[in-house]
Amino acid sequence: MSYAPLGYYARLGTSRFLGKDADRQTLLYIIEIDWDMDGEYDGANESRFLVPGTFLSSRGRENFLRAGGDGFERIDTGVCTLTLDNSTRRYDPRNTESPLYPHLLTTAERDARILIKNGDAGEIYEIMTGRLVDFSPVSDGRGRKTFRVRIEDPMRYLRNRETNVDVQVNFKTHEAIGAVLDDIGWPWGRNLETAIDTIPYWWVFGRSPYMEIQELTESELGQFFIAANGDATFFSRFHSDNEPLSLSAGQISPEIIERQPAETLRDRVVVKIHPRFARATSTLWTLQDAPGFLPAGQTREIWPEYTYNDRPVPAINVIEPEAETDYTAYSNSSGSGGTDLTATLDAKLSNFGEGGKLVITNTGGSDFYYWIKIRGDALDAPDTASAKAGDGERLFVLDLPWQQKIASGQDSANYLHSFLSSPEKYYLTVSVEGLPEKQFSKDLMGWAELNIVTRSISSMFRISKIVNRAIARSVVRTTFWLEPILGLDNESNLTQLPFQLPAQLP
Repeated sequence: MSYAPLGYYARLGTSRFLGKDADRQTLLYIIEIDWDMDGEYDGANESRFLVPGTFLSSRGRENFLRAGGDGFERIDTGVCTLTLDNSTRRYDPRNTESPLYPHLLTTAERDARILIKNGDAGEIYEIMTGRLVDFSPVSDGRGRKTFRVRIEDPMRYLRNRETNVDVQVNFKTHEAIGAVLDDIGWPWGRNLETAIDTIPYWWVFGRSPYMEIQELTESELGQFFIAANGDATFFSRFHSDNEPLSLSAGQISPEIIERQPAETLRDRVVVKIHPRFARATSTLWTLQDAPGFLPAGQTREIWPEYTYNDRPVPAINVIEPEAETDYTAYSNSSGSGGTDLTATLDAKLSNFGEGGKLVITNTGGSDFYYWIKIRGDALDAPDTASAKAGDGERLFVLDLPWQQKIASGQDSANYLHSFLSSPEKYYLTVSVEGLPEKQFSKDLMGWAELNIVTRSISSMFRISKIVNRAIARSVVRTTFWLEPILGLDNESNLTQLPFQLPAQLP
């Protein structure tokens, strides 16, 4: 067997894969990047340039609760980093001979995906789908040229946008998540389970889609994440996994990280509830620096924010501004003694719950001064209620705007307390090597049945984080963070709480 000189590795050829014989079963990487940003992969596999031991992917969350006990820890953007051999200058942005020229002259984001194949005839497993967000050519002190790549999953897309959706009445959680994805033009797939909860009033105005979806999900006590194939995925609290991953002590590394009960136990739970009701029609917003001035033929865009008794509120039945009642326009700034130009003012309102977009156009041939207001029915929440369970010292607080029903809030508090106050529950981190069907077949929030006789562990867990790290030319270590799943109550296997919260917290 021959080796590449000066410490370099041999790239994949017709008979070798990263220096290994072709007939030896090994992991094969598939790294596809839409370099020319045409929306399609051209079939090129960058894995033939992958520097051994530089592949690292990470998706999920390490903790079930935030450290301060003020809510759940949220799944952030998944990241994959790797290094490619650039000795041929394939990834040199100014190399006009490169097949990638001139696509590397811009740092614009482009689609990318990572898959792993278990040998030439084995299964293909999706590891991450997202976009290439950063790259940089690197040269070390020995003159070796490499190319560092950073790929992030579509959670980044949710973080970098703004969403607006008008008030919806009696809306399911999954419907609200779908409305957010529609509003931002979500370009990947989606897998949204039917939710359990119905929200009396839901809207979103000028918020991050990431924050909005996370709050919706937590109010449902469900889970939201980006799947390995890029799908925006929502699991209701009724979600179950019919084919859990089975892991025994002989299949995992001996280094098992276990969080101590004191880190995870919460024996007092408070759920904040924000009931809302519609007020009588009133003025929600008035142009305060009136009069406004608008030259002939011009348009102005204003984003009003609604209030009731000086409190920010969403609103329903918002009235399209009416001439004379809601707005007037005159040729002078006093509003009297001049020419009435109200007929030449056109006002269009798009409502988004807590505010809207108001477009004012001067359709006439003269400049004018204008006065304008917006009316509607405020959805007021003047009084917040607290549902409490337990009287211990370690507090967990859930305070979200979509908890709007007292009875449901109390049931949530009771259920969370029964789950979080049990010191017998395990939160574990385990690693697996050399077993691709165990390492790559389960996605985030999939279930894993772990059996370790020597530690008296025989329980079902949920996979909350997955890290894949290349530790050798053809060896990947997969690390799973495992959260407990609350077992069914007693012998009935059917026990549920009054508002149909199941006995399992997925």
